[in-house]
Amino acid sequence: MNDSVHIIAVDRQFNEEEKQVAQQASLRLVESKIAEDGVAIIVHKQNPLSSITPESVHQIITKAAVEWSQLAESHWSGPIDFVLTGRNSGMQELLQKKIFHASKLLEPNTVMNSQRDVIQYVSEHPQSVGCVAASLLADENMKVKMLPVLTKSPDGTEKAYFPKQQEIFESLYPFHFSLYLYTAEAQSDSSLGFS
Repeated sequence: MNDSVHIIAVDRQFNEEEKQVAQQASLRLVESKIAEDGVAIIVHKQNPLSSITPESVHQIITKAAVEWSQLAESHWSGPIDFVLTGRNSGMQELLQKKIFHASKLLEPNTVMNSQRDVIQYVSEHPQSVGCVAASLLADENMKVKMLPVLTKSPDGTEKAYFPKQQEIFESLYPFHFSLYLYTAEAQSDSSLGFS
């Protein structure tokens, strides 16, 4: 807003509050969708789950299930430690507003500062489950287990999909989202070149 930033890369569209601030500052922004990513569901390597359904993920993030034994596909017991980034994070807004259309704010058991912190925490706590951008896991030496999501394939059978490029591109993986660039309408040469 003070002209020190010329371009913003973000994992969600601006929310109404952010759009209002830009409008009040008479800042005309150009939004460009640049990529697609997936929300990876991660658990500790000791977790016996081999896959998860979208319904079970919804139960976890809305706290309808607070014990592992409450999930149909789980063969484990103990409390679910749902781990997520903070309230104004892109991941929390994506899960609440775009993917699950939850009416209430999400209330994770454990809140971390960054998605990398979520990965680290889940790798150290066996009862935990987290949601992070799948693109972050390429850098990790799989300190955690990524769960494929069971959903209907194009031929009508149930199949487990990972958030891989092809599955995201073909909309087979259910939890995917767009990445955006925002630039000021009167953008600098560097931001224009980057975008």
